[in-house]
Amino acid sequence: MAGQGFGRAPGFRRLPDSLDPLVEFVFDGIPYEETIGDFGLNLGGAGGFEFDRIDRTEGTPSGTLLLASTVEVPSSFFRAMEHGVGRDHADPLVRADMVYLDRGPGSVFGVGSITWTGSLSRNDHKNNVAQIGTNVLNEFVRRGAAPLPNELDA
Repeated sequence: MAGQGFGRAPGFRRLPDSLDPLVEFVFDGIPYEETIGDFGLNLGGAGGFEFDRIDRTEGTPSGTLLLASTVEVPSSFFRAMEHGVGRDHADPLVRADMVYLDRGPGSVFGVGSITWTGSLSRNDHKNNVAQIGTNVLNEFVRRGAAPLPNELDA
């Protein structure tokens, strides 16, 4: 856990890694400049309560793409204690990150926020959070199941 917050939860803004051809399926139908999840049932946005972020010094694997991060994080959001007490106005450690990691037969997609799911139902599930979820699930199903670790050794 990178931090937590209980004010109005922010949405996410796409970052340059989101333009990588490897992940174009994630954002199919969503313009680059569109804020993702600046709405929702939980704190009003997709990036709140507890959140996670990329941190290469703490073991985020190389090759992990940083697709998007929360924007305009309220001052009521703080770092997790293990990352140092307090924060300044624009603490770069206080954010949720959307990530993608491709590991050959398997891939990982993560949104880094508990409130993400509270944004799915907005507008009868016709919104960018639900679209991203649909895009990722459809792609992963299309690829089929990854082999189990013992099957890789065979």
